[in-house]
Amino acid sequence: MNKSTLFKKISWLLPLLIFCSALAMAQHSSMLVIDERYPNKVSLLASTPISTLVLEVADDADFWKNIHEGLRNEPNISEIHLLLNTTANTLEIGPGSIGVSALNNGTDAALLAALVDSGRQMDLFLYSCSLANNDDGRAFLNALGQETKCNVLSSAQCASIFDGDFQFTFSTKNQIKQTGLILD
Repeated sequence: MNKSTLFKKISWLLPLLIFCSALAMAQHSSMLVIDERYPNKVSLLASTPISTLVLEVADDADFWKNIHEGLRNEPNISEIHLLLNTTANTLEIGPGSIGVSALNNGTDAALLAALVDSGRQMDLFLYSCSLANNDDGRAFLNALGQETKCNVLSSAQCASIFDGDFQFTFSTKNQIKQTGLILD
């Protein structure tokens, strides 16, 4: 087999190699943080846009450190989407939880504040129907916003985050935004 014939046989691979190289170098525009035990996790991950960096968490031990590590080498990420179980005033992560007292006692959430202090704008989207609709939950969201220096968004008017009309109606910086992340 001569070189010309060999080139013709493998030339169909070139576009695929270029595509894969571009994909490997692509910068992410958002981060999705999801609890490994989150309901519908598999279908949610399957519908996540390719431009979204996915971080699956198992517990609260290194939660903020893991987010910080994921963001450190991704300068284009300005949105963090948290898909975690919540109560009226806490984030449930694996077997643990994060509430106002954990934030007030010092957490690694301040690692996000360092990124914001460096001039990076960050929105933290909390997909929850239980946090922003009560005083304790709003106190937690405000404490989280102060600790991370992020604009923390959630919804105070929803029955389910999977409703087609789900909207973020609460913001710690009075900057209500909607997101491009579609949950189904």
